[in-house]
Amino acid sequence: MRATLVMMLVAVAAGCASFKLDPMHRLTGHWQSEVGGYPIVLSYTETSVQVNGEAPADYSKDGNKITIVSADGEHKQTREIRFQGKNTMVMTDSLTGTQRTYLRIID
Repeated sequence: MRATLVMMLVAVAAGCASFKLDPMHRLTGHWQSEVGGYPIVLSYTETSVQVNGEAPADYSKDGNKITIVSADGEHKQTREIRFQGKNTMVMTDSLTGTQRTYLRIID
């Protein structure tokens, strides 16, 4: 009986561990920061990003990185993303190592 109970608990724990929520699900929404003293707002959907309401650009996810593709498809930028809580995102430019912190805009 004990062995069966232990096996069931191990199976449940293993099942829960395999259903970890991908932290990148937090990316969708509106994020604000400043660049050179000017506010910048990034608006993410599941597949595109808009900067200050301009034309959206497509992006793809790979782990904790996104690759943004310009509208003409000729330029790509990769960013590493990590979240510090629900409403703070730190984005690092993979090429330059520059980091910028964004705060979620809550309506």
